[in-house]
Amino acid sequence: MAIKTKAPEQPASLPSQQVPSVTAPTPAIDPAQKRKAAPAEASSDPRAAVIDRARAMLDEGRVQEAHKLLTRQKGNDPAIKNALGVCLMRMGSLQPALSLLRGLVIASNGVTLSSSAPTSFKLNYATALLLNGQITGCSEVLAEIHDNADPTVQQLRGEIRKWKQSLTVWQRLRWIWGDDIDKPITLGFPAGNI
Repeated sequence: MAIKTKAPEQPASLPSQQVPSVTAPTPAIDPAQKRKAAPAEASSDPRAAVIDRARAMLDEGRVQEAHKLLTRQKGNDPAIKNALGVCLMRMGSLQPALSLLRGLVIASNGVTLSSSAPTSFKLNYATALLLNGQITGCSEVLAEIHDNADPTVQQLRGEIRKWKQSLTVWQRLRWIWGDDIDKPITLGFPAGNI
């Protein structure tokens, strides 16, 4: 925000002096605070208001309530479906969450990720893959995201690293050969983000 001051009126015979404008420093905004501030801005969009209410419920651990709120919504909105996928993961309904999120991020060819899918949707899909024991699939999705600085990417990669380190030599060999390893991954953070 620039604050401009006007010089006092000078007599016509004297040249006017310009006073430099003063710019107040803009305070840095923490991304978490920005997200919390979003509900006030999004109040004109009913869909965004529902998403914000569901996010607040999830932050408070009220997963069932958030799920009920989202399932009452009409239409086929991808953001609502993404939020439902997060609720399903947090409720332990991993296969339905994976199916729902897959539909949001897979391209029409049925093989690759859609370039138009938001990164947050792709990260939720990667999380659902990981929780369903599809470690290689999760790693491939993370590789396609190309954002190593993203905190969720780092968290998921860290969980995969811990999982690999917990395997026995025999399990590690089997996993390298492509066998499924019946060793679930437990996340050290809440599954999914809206």
